[in-house]
Amino acid sequence: MVLLGGIVITAGLAAHALCDDDDTGEAGVVKQFTFSGPQFDAIVFGGNPRVVIENGQQRVISETPSMVDVREFMESVLFYKMSTIDDRCSLTELQRKKLNLAGRGDIFRWQSRVCELRKKCTSMTMDRQQYTELMPELQSLRYFPQFGQDGETSLFRKTLRTALTDEQQTRYRRLERELRIEAIERALTNWDRGTNGLKLARGTETRRKFIDTLVERGNFPQINNPYMPYIVLLEADRLEDQLKPLLNETQWHAFKTQVVQARRLEPNIRQLAQWPLPAPEDDEETPTDAKKE
Repeated sequence: MVLLGGIVITAGLAAHALCDDDDTGEAGVVKQFTFSGPQFDAIVFGGNPRVVIENGQQRVISETPSMVDVREFMESVLFYKMSTIDDRCSLTELQRKKLNLAGRGDIFRWQSRVCELRKKCTSMTMDRQQYTELMPELQSLRYFPQFGQDGETSLFRKTLRTALTDEQQTRYRRLERELRIEAIERALTNWDRGTNGLKLARGTETRRKFIDTLVERGNFPQINNPYMPYIVLLEADRLEDQLKPLLNETQWHAFKTQVVQARRLEPNIRQLAQWPLPAPEDDEETPTDAKKE
């Protein structure tokens, strides 16, 4: 579960649709999937579990943030992201305006799609295939407030690729490398916590070479990605020829054990995390409505 400044986004999606696991009911009638407005909001906006006591009994309730809450959070993320880049790259006023406009364009596109799908989902019934096809997009919308603007297809990223000077791009690549090292370090720490953890001790030459190889040869999405620990595992497995010689037999066995879990999630990760990186698309104009804001 990821805490977003008071907004909680869980790692998985509960089955909020009103249905049973079996596709058919009595007399072979195909079950239908439906959403109410609050159910749709809980899936896309997340919920903040809170314990209340009523008549001496504890009860957990979920408070779903509103569209306004999530939009305000996205604007705060955009502000933090721009401040970080500005500190490293010394943006001009024009660059700041371009990046801010692009970031607000991403927020506008996200909000428009949420409103479009909410209207559609709450006014129709779906069969299992329609429901299955819809859920990955709803999960992507759920993660977008925290991670979406780092995606290669976002307006913010596209503008960042063209707005910076060569010198600024060099500074930004250094920043990205530092952030990628931090992300891989966090993944290694997570691996070490398990009973059969990899156990690469901090400060050792082996750990440094392991991380450097991943940084230089790995194919990673942007750092703010909820699936990064699994992607690090999968990329490390892809680089077996370079990484296996760094580990002893016990460490390699522990590593391969954790890869098995990542492999089970790989299809969903590839679909939801924009990984491997898609080829850059032609730049799109920022939505007209976003320019008015």
